[in-house]
Amino acid sequence: MKCIMERPTEAWVEWCDAKGRKHVYCRSIPEPDHYASNGCSHIETYVRRLLHSTEHFSSLMVSTPDGEIALGILKLKDHLQIGLSVDVTNLDEEQTLRKFFADRSIEPTYDYLAQNGNVPDSVRMLDYPLPADIQFVTDLAKNLLANVYGVDERAALDFAFKETSTRPRLVSRIRGIVFGWLFRPD
Repeated sequence: MKCIMERPTEAWVEWCDAKGRKHVYCRSIPEPDHYASNGCSHIETYVRRLLHSTEHFSSLMVSTPDGEIALGILKLKDHLQIGLSVDVTNLDEEQTLRKFFADRSIEPTYDYLAQNGNVPDSVRMLDYPLPADIQFVTDLAKNLLANVYGVDERAALDFAFKETSTRPRLVSRIRGIVFGWLFRPD
């Protein structure tokens, strides 16, 4: 039986700096816009908003309402990337995801094991660079949802968009803000 938690409104982020000092802070998680049907038809609008943002950091989270499937698209200055988390116990999903990007000649810029709560090495984080092309990113997101995760184009989707002029200090800060609410116990 799955335990579905209520969507948190805050994410606590913990990280260590180069001198080994631990830092902890809290960030609010925006309430997503929910589309009960035809979620994929809204992807281009949000991608356009992300790419046209003039803020230092912008993020777009596209997820199923249950939070089981999510894509994080991040823009830091002029660099765009998609961030994905994979349960390492699901080898088929990881292989399908890697093949999806390899078929498009896109290599990961980050590929590492992360922690999921108190379970070390349970989640693989993969980041792939993207061109700042609205149609390319929209098509990639739609194809990723359909071909890797099996999300029907008429399915419900949630969209959380955030932009800020505050410069995140580390990639882990970005991950904490964007992915901090995704991991749920089974």
